[in-house]
Amino acid sequence: MRDESDRTKWIITALVVLVVILLGVVSYALFIKPAYQEYLFEKQQEAYNLGLTDAQTAILSGIQQSLSTMGYVQITLGEDQEIFLMPFDPNSLNQQAPAQ
Repeated sequence: MRDESDRTKWIITALVVLVVILLGVVSYALFIKPAYQEYLFEKQQEAYNLGLTDAQTAILSGIQQSLSTMGYVQITLGEDQEIFLMPFDPNSLNQQAPAQ
């Protein structure tokens, strides 16, 4: 009799442990993992946007500094391609007087 009650207690304990493990796996798969993935995605987007802003600021400040010191900026795009940027002043253009 005692042998049978010990075996029953062991089976019940094993089943309870199994149910707890299964609940943990299901809750991880349905709730914890998607929330964590969303959190990671948001942080990656923040880092990307911050890096993009920093890169744009660095490029524009470099162009501004080159314009103030040399008066133009030379950007090389490839082996034989270059772009020259110079400040544009629309008042310096030769404007013709309107015809009367």
